[in-house]
Amino acid sequence: MLEEGRVGNIRTTDDNEPTAWNEAQRSHQRSQLTRGLRVLDVLREHPCTVPELAKVLEVNRSTSHRLLHELELAGYVAREPKGRAFVLAKDKLLAFRTTPEQEPDDRGGGEWGEAIYRVLGQLRDIVGESTVFAVPAHDRMLYVAFFPADDTPGEEESVGSRRPMHASAIGKAHLSALAPTMLDLVSGRLSFDGGTELAAKGPGQLRDMLGDVRRLGYAIDRDETLPGWSCVATPVFVNEGTLVGAAGISGLTSRLSDKRIRAFGELLVNNTRHLLAS
Repeated sequence: MLEEGRVGNIRTTDDNEPTAWNEAQRSHQRSQLTRGLRVLDVLREHPCTVPELAKVLEVNRSTSHRLLHELELAGYVAREPKGRAFVLAKDKLLAFRTTPEQEPDDRGGGEWGEAIYRVLGQLRDIVGESTVFAVPAHDRMLYVAFFPADDTPGEEESVGSRRPMHASAIGKAHLSALAPTMLDLVSGRLSFDGGTELAAKGPGQLRDMLGDVRRLGYAIDRDETLPGWSCVATPVFVNEGTLVGAAGISGLTSRLSDKRIRAFGELLVNNTRHLLAS
């Protein structure tokens, strides 16, 4: 409660009274909350430096720095070990923390997390190939949920695996859903290392591939990440269109014919692209 008195030329009374001071304070708090949530949305898509965040939010650098500093103190964001970029804190980044063997109540991600976990398990059983959900982590996609097929090579595919964003289907699916300004920032920071000779070699080639992804609704990786291994993936949105990562179906290239790739792509678009918490 504010003590009765004066601040400048504005009289302050009981905090519950609708004075100009109280209304200004509440408006400021709402604005700060909105900006803070916007920062978390941006960092969920990709790490950002202070100048990059300022550009995305259309604020000055001092405001960008203050927002990141406050969220860092609160434990929501952290600085990258090397570099000047900020990322979501580890427990905020990982929508899922478990492998398929763990109990449902131990999994993260809330209601939508449970929904995609359930769908991925069902798709694996239907198609007989591995299914995965991944989130962006620097210039890689991090597997945070994975349902292996019986013959999946454990040393190559598992929870915790990282895939180059520019080469993998899950990476290209995620990139295809970014807003133009964010895509410019992200693609400009990609090193384009990793993957095979079939992977994109630079931003121009990657953008051409992303055009195909948007047209189809899903991305395809044929031997681009690993020789003999292919994947099809689609971006995943929850509730009111919030991008949270990408879901994919992967398997031996010898088994994933063009016909199966198309069928798997349609399955993913119809069952994982848009999820509602239930």
